[in-house]
Amino acid sequence: MQQVKVGIGKKFLVLNSAIVIASSLLLGVIFFYQAKQLLVENELQDLKEDVHLYTGKFRSELQALEENVIVLSKTPPVQGIIRARENNGVDPTDNSTTEEWKKRLTHIFSDFLEVRSNYISLRYIGVVDGGKEIVRVDKVRGSINITHEKNLQAKGQRPYFKETVKLNEGQVYLSTFSLNREHGKVSLPHTPVLRAAIPVYDEKADVFGIIIANLDPTQLFTESLPAHINLYLTNHDGYFLFHPNNKKTFAFDLGREWKIQDEFPETQLFFNPDEPVLEKTVYSADTLNPRVTYFARMEYDPIKPDHFLGVAMSESYDTLLAGAVKTLYQFVLLLVAVILVALVLANLITSYLTEPLIRLLKATDDLASGVENVDFPTEASGEVGFLAQSLKEMDRTVKERTSALAESEQQNRNITDNVVD
Repeated sequence: MQQVKVGIGKKFLVLNSAIVIASSLLLGVIFFYQAKQLLVENELQDLKEDVHLYTGKFRSELQALEENVIVLSKTPPVQGIIRARENNGVDPTDNSTTEEWKKRLTHIFSDFLEVRSNYISLRYIGVVDGGKEIVRVDKVRGSINITHEKNLQAKGQRPYFKETVKLNEGQVYLSTFSLNREHGKVSLPHTPVLRAAIPVYDEKADVFGIIIANLDPTQLFTESLPAHINLYLTNHDGYFLFHPNNKKTFAFDLGREWKIQDEFPETQLFFNPDEPVLEKTVYSADTLNPRVTYFARMEYDPIKPDHFLGVAMSESYDTLLAGAVKTLYQFVLLLVAVILVALVLANLITSYLTEPLIRLLKATDDLASGVENVDFPTEASGEVGFLAQSLKEMDRTVKERTSALAESEQQNRNITDNVVD
C-alpha cells in the first residue's frame, strides 16, 4: 500500500492550529485597540481629576486666606487702636495707650506668621496720612521682621487699598497675583504675592483702615504636583504665573509678554469673554513632542468674577501612553501564552480524535498485506468504530469463504485424482 506523505492527523493539527491562531489574533487585535482606547481615556480622566484636585485644594487655601483676614480684623487690638486714636491716644475702656495696643497687635501678627509658612506679611493700614501703615510685620527668609515707626509707608495710592476701602462690611478683597513691590519697585528676590484685605470700621461705621495679609503662593503652585506633569498657571489675561521655564513666570511684571495663548494656541477659546470654555482637553500640534493638556478656569474672587486662574496640566502623549502600553504588553504576553496552551491542547485533542482513525488505516494496510490477526479499533466511538466493526466482519466473512473455497477445491482435487481409479 502506498504511504501517505501527510497524514490526516497532521492535517487536522495544522487546521486546528490555524483556526486557533487566526481567531486568537483577530480577537487580540480587536481587544488591543479597544483596550488601548479605554486605557488612554482612563489616563485622560486621571489628568482631569488631577486638575480638579489641584483647583479644589487651591480654592480651599484661598478660602482659608479670606477667613484668616476676617479673624485678624476682629482681634481686640484692632478696635483698641481705633478707640485710643479717637481719645487722644488712650483707650477709655481699659486705659491702654495706642502704643500698647500696637504692641499687642504686633505680637498677634508675629505669632500668626510664625505658624503659617506661606504668609509673608500682615499689616494694619489707616486711611489717614495717605493710607499710612499703623502696624506691619514681615517674614523675611523665615525670620520675623517688625517694621519700625519711621519706616512705615503710605499705601493710599495702591490699587488694593483704594478697592478695599470701598467694600461693604464683611467683604474681602482679593488682589491679582503679582510680584511683591516695595516703594513702587519689584522687590528682590522676586516674591509672588496674593493680597487679601478687609475694611475696618469705627464705632460710627466709617472706614478707619484695612487689615491686609500677603500670601506667597509659590508653595501652592507646586505642592503635590506629579513629577511627569507640567503645570501652567495663568491670570485672566493668559500671562504665566507659573511655568516650567522660570523665565516665563511673572514675566508680565518684568516687562515681557509671554502668554499661554502663544504657547498653546488651542487655549485661545478659554479667554473668549463672550462664550468662554470652562474646561477642556486640548492636544498640541507638535509632531515631535505631542502633548495632552487639560485646561480649566478657576474663578476665585466672588467680587470680580472676571478674574480667574487658568490651570493647565500638560503631559507628554508618550508618557500618557506608557501605563497603557505596559498593560497592553502584559496582554500580548498573556495572549501568546494562551495561544501556546491552545496549540498544545489542540495537538492533544487532535491526537486523541485521530488515533482510532490512524489505527483503522493501519488495520486496512495490514488487511491488504495479508496479516493474519489485524487490530481493528472496534472500541472507538462514532463512525470510525462502526467502520472498524464492519471491516472486521468483512475480514471474518472473507476468511470463512476463503476457507470454504479451499476445502471445496481440495474435495474437487481429490475427486479428480480418483477418477482414473
